[in-house]
Amino acid sequence: MKTRFIYAELVGGLGNQIFVFEMARYLSSLNNGKVYLNSFNIDKNHSKGKSTIKDYQLPNNVRFTKYGFLLNKYFNPLKQYLKYINKITQQWILVLDDSDLSLDQNTIIELINKRNPKLILVLGFWQNFSYWINSNDYILCKESKDFQLYSMELAEQNPVIFHYRLNTEYEDWETAVGILNPNFLGNAISTLGIATLRKFINIWVFSNNINLAKDLLKNYEGNENYSLRFIDDSGLSPAEIIMLFSKSQFLICSNSTFSFVAAKIGNVPNIVVPSDLSKNSSVNISTPNKWIKVHSSWLH
Repeated sequence: MKTRFIYAELVGGLGNQIFVFEMARYLSSLNNGKVYLNSFNIDKNHSKGKSTIKDYQLPNNVRFTKYGFLLNKYFNPLKQYLKYINKITQQWILVLDDSDLSLDQNTIIELINKRNPKLILVLGFWQNFSYWINSNDYILCKESKDFQLYSMELAEQNPVIFHYRLNTEYEDWETAVGILNPNFLGNAISTLGIATLRKFINIWVFSNNINLAKDLLKNYEGNENYSLRFIDDSGLSPAEIIMLFSKSQFLICSNSTFSFVAAKIGNVPNIVVPSDLSKNSSVNISTPNKWIKVHSSWLH
């Protein structure tokens, strides 16, 4: 059987990159194909470009490439038309674009078995957990001292981790996504039923805007049943933060793929996710049945 190559475009922040990688790894598992990840289009606004999947130890059949500006200049405008290559009877290229609504998992497998393509192009975000073949084998290439200290404290204190994703002046698109109402935290705690297990609830808050998070959650800081610790994660890489989330026993996700992938990677036993990921559209990810969904109320 001929060698197959899977070319995937990494996009967005680390959470989105991991979804794309998992799709490429799934396709590779069907025929032990070689994976090439193009990192040219990684969103530099996320953590000033530090959000990269390269911080993890990846399989030996995975290679990184970074095609230059000129190639991207001419290739990007063509992407929206590449999916029509599948309509041509040929056995060289299969284009998997998540904007193509005709592609589901069964259809993809049928196309691959029928055509046995030499090259598979993976375009889009592929935010679908059904393509994750083994989610708990992520290992950091290196661990900082801060990460090691937080890991020890996490094991000792067993806190509830709350990821509170807030829009910033550097990410205008998030203004359209929306900010979860601070009451989402209380509703999530209530749904988890932690109050019946503990009189005192220890919460670690991670946010891309700690000052705003403190202001929005000030009512919880004044509640005698809660102890909020706002984590300054500036000394951690995004990959380390995801691994910290994945080590928790209680994880309250924000409307962000970042904490979603952490929950999946660690197979966290107690997970709460917002029912909607955006206030303006029905953007959602199909999640495992054991994950608890809490109504997404939005801050105005």
